[in-house]
Formats: sequence, C-alpha cells, structure tokens
Amino acid sequence: MAIPVKNVRGIGPKTVAYLATKKIKTVEQLLKSNSDILASAPGIGPARAEAALIEAANLMASATPAGKAERTGNKSTNAKRKDKKKKDKKKDKDKKNNKKDKKGKKDKKKDKKKNK
Repeated sequence: MAIPVKNVRGIGPKTVAYLATKKIKTVEQLLKSNSDILASAPGIGPARAEAALIEAANLMASATPAGKAERTGNKSTNAKRKDKKKKDKKKDKDKKNNKKDKKGKKDKKKDKKKNK
C-alpha cells in the first residue's frame, strides 16, 4: 500500500513538489532515501527533516500490514452520530414540509368555500 508523502505531517505542498523532482512520491520511498534530500528541501532544515522522517515512520507503522484485510465496512461511532444527525435533520425538514402542505390544503378548502 503506497502512502503519498503529502500525508506526512510537516511536509507541505512545496516540499511534496520538491520531492517529486527527486522521484520521491511515497512514504516508503522517502524512508529509503537519504535524509539529506529532505533536509535540502526549501524551508526544511535538519531538525524538521528528522521530525518529518519520524512522522513518516509512524505513518508506515500504522498502515495495514500486507496480507491482512483492509478496513471492514464498520463505521466509527462518530460516523454513526453524523449519519443519525443527518437523518434527524431530514425528518425535521420533512415534517415542516408536510405542515406546509397541510396548510396549503386548508387554505384551498377555505378558498373554495369563499368562491361558492
């Protein structure tokens, strides 16, 4: 699984573009490369390069190991809460629309009585 270097905390778009010129596009390639390449990127010094490499290593370590299934279809608790909020908002909206429709029908009946 190739993780793009843009996912590494501390590496922004300019550094990503610089690394692309050096043919480094994934975290794995970054970790295999010489740390001087990252340190020589514009706006990155040795300390920041070291911190970014540590972040890259942590990112690789947290990636799904080869041979294991990727994430299952189970949603996280936050995703479930968001879905529930969306459904509740939609229900509220539908209720309001139904009330408006009912008002409209009542008004139509009144208009018919007036016209007779």
